[in-house]
Amino acid sequence: MAKRPKPRAPDRRSPTAAARPKLTARLVELCRERFEAGESAALLNAVDLCARSGLPVPMWAAQAFCDRFIDWVMYRAPTLDAAFGVTRPARAKIGALARREAKRAHVVSQVVDLHLAGVPLDERLFAQVGEALRLSGGTVKSIFYDDASQPLRKILVRRAGGPGKF
Repeated sequence: MAKRPKPRAPDRRSPTAAARPKLTARLVELCRERFEAGESAALLNAVDLCARSGLPVPMWAAQAFCDRFIDWVMYRAPTLDAAFGVTRPARAKIGALARREAKRAHVVSQVVDLHLAGVPLDERLFAQVGEALRLSGGTVKSIFYDDASQPLRKILVRRAGGPGKF
């Protein structure tokens, strides 16, 4: 009988893997809220967060994931995309989107940290973060204010005890 492989350690390159379990649990809870509001990709985000951080997958996510996976296995859904209700944007520049997504947590955390330390939230702050991350100030601003950054902004500000909105 073949030996069972050891479970992989959480991916330490992931910005969320380095965060405390409370932060990850809060991100998973925000995924739940987004999923219940109709955002299908939030389910996959929650499962990913749990898998990378070593947290158990909550029952709501496990049940929804299994329901959708079984739909695909039983041919009730033609593709996994259809089963999970997710799609990629048509003609998306995948490489550029992947690079942008990889920088998101770093951009948001640095902007929030600097602003909470008293640096005005203006073009100079975005340029400063951009210089540190080798991005333009405009790209930093765009990533920071992107809808996909909103949950992370909210959590980081609350964790730091700062004002509720940016």
